[in-house]
Amino acid sequence: MLLYLSLLLLLIGIVVIVVIVTKHRQTANPLLATGQKLVGTVIDVKTSRNTTINAYKVVVSASNSLGQVKSYESHAVEGTPSFMTSSFLTNPVSVDVYVNPSNPADYYVDTRQLKSTPK
Repeated sequence: MLLYLSLLLLLIGIVVIVVIVTKHRQTANPLLATGQKLVGTVIDVKTSRNTTINAYKVVVSASNSLGQVKSYESHAVEGTPSFMTSSFLTNPVSVDVYVNPSNPADYYVDTRQLKSTPK
């Protein structure tokens, strides 16, 4: 009984992650084409709380067109951040952020340029 419950919870978690990633990919492409591009630097890396998937999120600090510094958190990226082999605090890592000009809360952190080692 406990095994079935564990498997069910694992399956539900995987489905939720797939839905979130799929939704995120659908909204990311328009921002790459229409969003205001900001260039920021990595200020933090958060590891995933899900122990079944090796993933991380990147927190980027970037200045908007008004000169205000904001933090932007990426979607979950599978793998291990290999860019952390050299500390991102001593060797800044640049990351592009695309912000919807009419809704600054709608943004996309472009993690494609970051290197990850497979999970």
